[in-house]
Amino acid sequence: MKLALKGLSRAQRLVLVRVLELGLEGLTMSSLASRLEESGVPLTTAKWSLRKLRSFGLLRCGDAKRRGLPSRLTPLGRALAKAVGDVRRGDRDVT
Repeated sequence: MKLALKGLSRAQRLVLVRVLELGLEGLTMSSLASRLEESGVPLTTAKWSLRKLRSFGLLRCGDAKRRGLPSRLTPLGRALAKAVGDVRRGDRDVT
């Protein structure tokens, strides 16, 4: 778990946690980026991080060829989001 978390940038970890904590699954990639922007994440950072999380297999969502698909955290993405959320709350040390 520690190694996987270290492979993510701070922005990617933030986006991952926000998707879980704000209950943003089920939105399209564009809507997800907009909602993340509303929560304080710069839009460009949100889009970049979402693409990277998708490429890492932590998030399932549409792309240029398959537009409009609802976003979902993969089981690994959900586990990492929970681990990062725990660290942010001081529940455990996984950094």
